[in-house]
Amino acid sequence: MNFYEIYQSIEDGIRDVYQSDRYQNYLKTMSRFPSYSLNNCILIYQQRPDATLVAGYQAWRRNFERSVRKGERGIRILAPIRRKKKKEEEEEPQSVGFRMISVFDVSQTIGKPLPSYMDDRLEGTVEDYEEFIEQLEQISPVPVRFDAIKGNAHGYYSKKKQEIVLRTDMTQLQTVKTLAHEVAHAKLHSETEEPAALSRAQKEIEAESTAYIICSHYGLDTSSYSFGYLAGFSSSAELKELRGSMERIHRASSDMIRDLDILRRFETKTDRFEDRTLWA
Repeated sequence: MNFYEIYQSIEDGIRDVYQSDRYQNYLKTMSRFPSYSLNNCILIYQQRPDATLVAGYQAWRRNFERSVRKGERGIRILAPIRRKKKKEEEEEPQSVGFRMISVFDVSQTIGKPLPSYMDDRLEGTVEDYEEFIEQLEQISPVPVRFDAIKGNAHGYYSKKKQEIVLRTDMTQLQTVKTLAHEVAHAKLHSETEEPAALSRAQKEIEAESTAYIICSHYGLDTSSYSFGYLAGFSSSAELKELRGSMERIHRASSDMIRDLDILRRFETKTDRFEDRTLWA
């Protein structure tokens, strides 16, 4: 594909991904690659929606002692072309454009088993629940407190009082998901960050999508709740608003995962595959 076809494919992917279960599958892809650009997440999803870990042909051999199976077709993504910095320059090399490269998913390779941390998945319950809640509170831009809440709301972000309030009688998984949702609201929809004239539907789609990505990245399945919730708002959202929402979702979820991983004292799965391995 040429660059026009690549970008047309991205735009088509944005429209397609918002329909039925494609949106859920796309968010799962985004949760696996939080450090990748929005465009590359879409390209990976379009070509191999079940991808979990990707790297270049030589990177698999050099860094992981694995080989790409004969006949496997690469996943085409965009890689930055960086201008080499001069000796007297102290700043990082600047990106001057993009080129198309091929990467391969781990399922397309054979060889030495990957380190066990790459297969670590949380199932059902929330491991280290108290620590996870504390870490979400630490990355929140506003204070968090627990209280009795009237009605059916699980929690809320108060822009006026600059606080997040969570109800006290929820399960661990619901509490983690709700806190991630409200932290996303606080990050995306504050007085200083919120884009003009966002509808309530957009705000809820952005916050719940971000929460789903966060939970999915750490192995917590909230799909039975999140996608029923999203269905209630998506019908009233205009398709033309989707690009902006997806960019904000991508930014918020990537930033939150990065900050959580710093607190959790381990590198993200994708960090280990990006930059030093991906552009091989």
